[in-house]
Amino acid sequence: MSCIITAVPFFLLYSVVTAITTKTAQNAIENKVSDQLYSEFYTKYGSKNNMPNLNEEVAKLTRKEHQTMFMDMDLLVKTLQEHGVQDFSIVDDTLSCKIEDFSLRFYKIGDKPYVLEVMHPKNCFADETISDIDTEYAKNAQESTYLKIKERLENEKLQIDSEEIMEDDSIVLTINLD
Repeated sequence: MSCIITAVPFFLLYSVVTAITTKTAQNAIENKVSDQLYSEFYTKYGSKNNMPNLNEEVAKLTRKEHQTMFMDMDLLVKTLQEHGVQDFSIVDDTLSCKIEDFSLRFYKIGDKPYVLEVMHPKNCFADETISDIDTEYAKNAQESTYLKIKERLENEKLQIDSEEIMEDDSIVLTINLD
C-alpha cells in the first residue's frame, strides 16, 4: 500500500493570508517617537541637549507595521542572515536589526505570529524588501517542514518511494506503507 503526502508551499498560503492581514499604522507615528528610535538618537548624540529636534527627524521617517506569519525565531534569523543582516539585537521575543536604510523590529504578543515594525526614510520604499523577506521565510519554513517530515518517517521506519517537486514548488512524497 502506498500513501501520498502533498506539502502545499507555505509561500502560497502565506501570501494569501498576508495580503488579507497586512495593516499600516503609518499615520499614527507622525507625532510620536518609538523607544527604538529614541534609543538610536540618544546613542548617536549622547544626550538630549546634543540632539537635533526629534520632531523634525521623525517627520522624515515613515513607520509601518505588518502582521506576519513568522512564528519561529531561528527561521527568522536564518532568513535575515540570507539577506545580509549581520547585527541583530534579540531581547526576549523581540528582534531588531537594520537592512539598507530600514530599521526592522519583529516582536511577538503572546503566542501570535511576529509583528514587523519598519522605520524608513519617507523617500524610500520598504515593500520590496519586506516581500523578499516574506518569500524567503516561507521557503525556509517549507524546507524545515520537509526535513522534519523526512526525519519522522525515518524514525517510524517508513520508506519514501518517490519525491516530486511540482510547478508551484509543492513537494509530493510517496511513502511505502508495506
